Amino acid sequence: MNAPRPIFERLAVADRVHQREVGGRCAFRGVKWLLLGLALAFLADLFLQLGAGPRLGLLLTLVLSAAGLLAAAAWLAWVRRNPVEQVARRLEQRDPTLGSKLINLLQLRAQTTDPKLAPLTRELARQAVEGFAERLAEVPLERLARSGVLPIEFRRAGLALLAFAGVLAISHRISRIEIARFADPYGDHPPYSLTRLEVVE
Repeated sequence: MNAPRPIFERLAVADRVHQREVGGRCAFRGVKWLLLGLALAFLADLFLQLGAGPRLGLLLTLVLSAAGLLAAAAWLAWVRRNPVEQVARRLEQRDPTLGSKLINLLQLRAQTTDPKLAPLTRELARQAVEGFAERLAEVPLERLARSGVLPIEFRRAGLALLAFAGVLAISHRISRIEIARFADPYGDHPPYSLTRLEVVE
């Protein structure tokens, strides 16, 4: 039973590749929601002129949300593991030429150690497992695990950052005040006012 062992190791590697992609996708998608939350906090302070306590609360909420997002992405990428049958099904869906070879390999491997089966049946299952393993030796399982969605999510997160920076630059008079008020909630930073008072002689 030494022949199929590399296949199962490669399935584990393919699962790790997939999970790292899932973790990265979670992080990049979360960037847009964090930026939206920050924009809503700025708007709330702009129109409601929040006190120091509410501003500090919103700031802590955003910081904790960012920390939670990073923790969730790290857990998905480095800790979570999927059942080998689920990995096999995912790879078979991405490459129709595989058919059901991976699932058959897993099922036959279980039969090789089933004491309820006759010795001849177990031996035939072992030979079938070795045959499947030889045919799958050249299949790029690790490459099939990549869906290609990570670069897309990275670009979307970059565009969201650029759009947010552009809005801050366009409304720089407001954004400077709001950044100061949230960065130093208890400092002397009066809220933005739409009304200007000029004393002229």
